[in-house]
Amino acid sequence: MRVCRHHGLRTLAIRASRIEDIAAAIAIDLPVLPPSGARERPLEPEPEVRKPEPAPAPAEPQVRPTRIITAPVRGGQQVYAPVATWW
Repeated sequence: MRVCRHHGLRTLAIRASRIEDIAAAIAIDLPVLPPSGARERPLEPEPEVRKPEPAPAPAEPQVRPTRIITAPVRGGQQVYAPVATWW
């Protein structure tokens, strides 16, 4: 209950089937809901989160000189950049 209150949560009721839990809820005037028909699964602690190692700095991009197209380009014609160094 302290943990919930510490984080600003208000407990409205609990769902319990163990006698100890029901007695503790009644002692603090907390309503007890009947057990659900759903299958319960035990909570597992979350694995410890490791900080990822910093990634290596990316390689500097290659600077290539600008190519100027001096020939006429017709409407709809496409001009592609070269894949490999061609000069």
